[in-house]
Amino acid sequence: MSALSNDIWKKLFVMSDYLRDSAEELNKTELVKLFKDLTFSQSRVFRTIMHMTDKEPGGLTLKSIAQRLNVSAAAASGMIDLLVQKGIVERSQNQVDRRAVSIRLTDQMYSEIEQIGQFLSLKMNKLMTDFSEDEKKLFEDLLERLFLKVSDKLRITENVEKDNKK
Repeated sequence: MSALSNDIWKKLFVMSDYLRDSAEELNKTELVKLFKDLTFSQSRVFRTIMHMTDKEPGGLTLKSIAQRLNVSAAAASGMIDLLVQKGIVERSQNQVDRRAVSIRLTDQMYSEIEQIGQFLSLKMNKLMTDFSEDEKKLFEDLLERLFLKVSDKLRITENVEKDNKK
């Protein structure tokens, strides 16, 4: 089995930077403007909420966000308060447990994410015009496998942390 080249991580960063820079072409969107004003920690919280709400569209608990970020509930709450002030996320009463609060992206952010997603998909398709359909499918399948591995690692870390707190 051959090893990956030592600089593959650099190539992944360059690709990530390309997509991020491409998103700036949509400078008219509120999301891009907001991201320029976010600290690293705030953008990390935003990305975490964005990814977690794919599985919990009704909203997330503060506890689940704090666990995923590996921070205290108080620290997560402070970061979320800043995102609420910026109109990125909202807090609402949890529909299942009225004592709890649900945290989710605002409708405007969902709309912005959809717009940027469509734009970046077009960019990716343009980049891959020289690829055959089989190559595109293979690339997507491999990327999905890598994504699932990373997601599993995050969940493993999350589960270990939960076990350690018991």
